[in-house]
Amino acid sequence: MRGVEWDELMEGLISEDSSLVSIGTIVRLITMPPPQEQAEEELEKQYRDYKIQFEEWKEKNKNATTTDAYKAYVKQFETWEKDVTKRRRVIQDKKRLQADHEAELERMRNAREEQAREEMHRQQKEEQ
Repeated sequence: MRGVEWDELMEGLISEDSSLVSIGTIVRLITMPPPQEQAEEELEKQYRDYKIQFEEWKEKNKNATTTDAYKAYVKQFETWEKDVTKRRRVIQDKKRLQADHEAELERMRNAREEQAREEMHRQQKEEQ
């Protein structure tokens, strides 16, 4: 399932028509990874598949290592591999930022809850 579908499911859950969302949809939403994780999984799958194909190609063409075509394809693969490394870093950075953001939101929620408890406790003392 792509990120767009995940977003649509989320919107369906929080829309006015959320009573129409099926149990199956809710289960799919709960058990599927968010779009960012899907992107990471897809990138890793593409990398593994292409790396295997490349290694097989290299083995089949090991007698042509001095040709321009061989060298060009190896260079193209290495360039692609560097790009994958950069994209992995971007994905990891986004995950770190998201985790930091979620942690900050949790700290803010906890602080608000603590303030509310303190206020309630203060009001109870004033009433006594």
